Order: sequence, then C-alpha cells, then structure tokens
Amino acid sequence: TAYVAAFTQGVPRAKVVRVASLMGPPSQAQGAPLDPRARLAEVAPLFQDGAEALPVQDQGRPVGTLYRTDVVRLMLQG
Repeated sequence: TAYVAAFTQGVPRAKVVRVASLMGPPSQAQGAPLDPRARLAEVAPLFQDGAEALPVQDQGRPVGTLYRTDVVRLMLQG
C-alpha cells in the first residue's frame, strides 16, 4: 500500500533485510557462522576485517553463504 511505502521509505534496507534474503548457496566459507534470521546491519561489521564470505547456519546445519560484495551493494543502495 502507499501507506506502507511511505512509512518504510526512510528506513535503511540493511536494518530490515535478513541474511536469508541475501545469502547464496552453501560454500567452503570459513568464519563464525551467521544466523539466517539476523539482519544485515547486525552482521555487516563482521566483514570489516576483510572476510569475503561467511557461512550461514540454521541450528548447526549449513544453509548458505553471505558474501561481502552483496552486503556492500545493498548498503550502498540505501
């Protein structure tokens, strides 16, 4: 609806988009596993030290990979 669009217009996407929405398929990425329900704004700082990809796990099971380039691209979009 127009109301929802107006209400969410000023909200940064990284604060609402979840890891599961942006992750790719599981890979051999190393690092602390991310929860697929976490918001990108919560996990983005983990890429600060240069990690290119981080594993995503749901209850200990690999479900995907989150790539730094995808996170940066989304954050630059606003």
